[in-house]
Amino acid sequence: MLNVVQSLAIVHLVFLLHNAYAYCTVFVQQPIEVVAAPIVAELVQNARNSNVSRFQQLVSDNVGSDTGWQAIARMFRLTQSAVQMAGMGTAVARQIKEMTLNYFEDRFANWIVDQGGWV
Repeated sequence: MLNVVQSLAIVHLVFLLHNAYAYCTVFVQQPIEVVAAPIVAELVQNARNSNVSRFQQLVSDNVGSDTGWQAIARMFRLTQSAVQMAGMGTAVARQIKEMTLNYFEDRFANWIVDQGGWV
């Protein structure tokens, strides 16, 4: 399992890298801001209410069941949109990042290690 510093470094790196993704295949090649606005708004609301289980279920439902680099990119693209909607630097944005990190660790951390880590 990754320690907290490694996890935060990974989250920071991936948040920077996924900005290059203008479209996600899970959203039928349309901009995520257009297609997923209701989903993103619900993510923000669940973060605001500290509803971790619903937040994670929404992310899971919209990322898909596959485990791989594309799923990780979709997860970060979706949650980055939620951070932008909440307002960078706000308490809700920090809550979204924390919930995303927990989801990331639970779902992807071991898979990344099995792949040899970040290249």
